[in-house]
Amino acid sequence: MSSSRQRLNLVAPTGEALHLAQLSTGAQLTSVNGMVMTLPTLKLVSGDDTVNNVANKINTNAADVLAEVANRTAADTVLQNNIDDEALNRATGDNNEATARAAADATLQTNINNEASARAAADTALQGNIDSEATARSDADSTLQDNIDAEATARVAAVSAEASLRSSADSTLQDNIDAETTARVADVASLSADITAEKNRIDSILSLSTAELDSFKEIANAYQAADSNLQTLITNLTTDFNALKAVVDALATNPESGSGGSSV
Repeated sequence: MSSSRQRLNLVAPTGEALHLAQLSTGAQLTSVNGMVMTLPTLKLVSGDDTVNNVANKINTNAADVLAEVANRTAADTVLQNNIDDEALNRATGDNNEATARAAADATLQTNINNEASARAAADTALQGNIDSEATARSDADSTLQDNIDAEATARVAAVSAEASLRSSADSTLQDNIDAETTARVADVASLSADITAEKNRIDSILSLSTAELDSFKEIANAYQAADSNLQTLITNLTTDFNALKAVVDALATNPESGSGGSSV
């Protein structure tokens, strides 16, 4: 400890040393390995008892402090080694990833260039096909329009010819209708005259009949009655004829049977 009591040096049996220095706002604890600890509430004051008490307390905790310092130093070394290893691993990984990405980018650029070339060639071929198709469609459209114009001309001519034929046919048909109408009118007039003549003839026939036979029904009934009488007469004559025929047949079969001179 210095005579001014502004600095306290503590040395452990193993050789580690701690230095406690007075600051304007507190105290600072420094180890030989470079660790610095600031204690803003710790203040060194004069007096042997006070300094001895502080020294005793510091000596009591010095081993723990030094052990903690050693542990922290070792931990810091391990941490630094881990950080260095991690940094090396990250650098290696970054380098590997950069190499892989560079190779992938080169491959991707090659693929892009190949695809661009292929698409350019395909676009050229497609444009050629489009131009050829456009030319073919234009030619086909021109041919189609010519065919449509020709068909339209032919249809107009056909319609005109058909209209002329229909007009002529209509005129002929009207003439035939007029002639048929005239003929039918003449036939109706002739038929009317014939009906009138027939009516007059029938009226004349009926006017000559008796009162009982002055209608067609009475005449029909009279004919039916006469037919009945005539049928009866025919039936009787047929019976007599059959009887006579039987006698004649018998005589023809046995001519000697009539030699006695008997008569029928």
